Amino acid sequence: MSISDILVHVDTSPGCRMRLWLATQIAQRFKAYLIAVGSDDAALAEERFTAMLAEEDLRGEWRTAVGLVASYVARAARASDLVV
Repeated sequence: MSISDILVHVDTSPGCRMRLWLATQIAQRFKAYLIAVGSDDAALAEERFTAMLAEEDLRGEWRTAVGLVASYVARAARASDLVV
């Protein structure tokens, strides 16, 4: 099975750090493109994610959810190989 694109929801919940760590580990293993989705008020999370991409030498991008985050993630999941 080939995993090219991984989508991860980034928020302020306690589980987010572990979710992002897991997504990063999988992205490294499969040399996948990591896509983080967060709300429009998550500027700090976006900065941390961008720094993490550079630190871990991963390819990826930040996407700001338009509308409800859960709905945006559900729509974006259709175009991803894996959702963490």
